[in-house]
Amino acid sequence: MLALSATYALLPKQKAPGVILTLSNVSAVTMHSATVRVTGNAYAIGDLAPGASKSITVHPRSDSDIELVFDRTRRLKIDCYLVRGDRGKIAAVVTPERVAAVKDETIHSSY
Repeated sequence: MLALSATYALLPKQKAPGVILTLSNVSAVTMHSATVRVTGNAYAIGDLAPGASKSITVHPRSDSDIELVFDRTRRLKIDCYLVRGDRGKIAAVVTPERVAAVKDETIHSSY
């Protein structure tokens, strides 16, 4: 039993599931009070100024897309598909009117 515990301690630690989402505002307008929503979770990121980028790690609780809500009622859907336990990165280039580009480098979970 002690040998098993010692072996386990030497194994590399697994990274916690989650997808790092980076949003880049390429417009000349601030996107106020921005919140990122995935199934089961919401992440307030505050104002996204012109030319600024912000990164957060999102954790959907089940099948999900990503929605960016800002200026109280404006919404943008980021074209991607996530499931619980996914890992990786997504980079989205946004303006208040649209999602200009998405680079999806996620690895889907096996459960």
